[in-house]
Amino acid sequence: MTFQDVLLLVAAMTCGAAVRYGSAPERVLSSAFLASLLLEEAFAALVGREFATQYDAIYLALELVLLLVVCAVALRANRVYPLWLGGAQIIAVAAHALPRTLGEGSLLACELIDTGGVAVGLFVLIVGLRCHARRQQRLGRTYPDWTVAAERV
Repeated sequence: MTFQDVLLLVAAMTCGAAVRYGSAPERVLSSAFLASLLLEEAFAALVGREFATQYDAIYLALELVLLLVVCAVALRANRVYPLWLGGAQIIAVAAHALPRTLGEGSLLACELIDTGGVAVGLFVLIVGLRCHARRQQRLGRTYPDWTVAAERV
């Protein structure tokens, strides 16, 4: 079992927990995260898992779409952790620009940065889901998923 397989398994379990214990922001973020990982795995099965090849633009596009989803949720959700998740996703996106900047000798480092950014993002998502569940349990009621300003828009 590779590290990518472990990330995929943990993301699937987190998505299941978000459906069970989370509210709308948790479900959106975990579903987008899982969909991104599944699409990356499907594409890797088709063309291979080489980092920074001619197919890197597709991997970069997947990371950018996930970044856009995370940013949209971070701007509207009544939560703080989506901002941290966005930071981790920026790291993952930046890892795709580094081989062009640092040269081909840095491919392994860039791949580790990309995988590390995804792993940190998944960890932040798990912690955010746990904090949300504890907050609901502590308050004994639900609290708004989205900010009041976001509801007016």
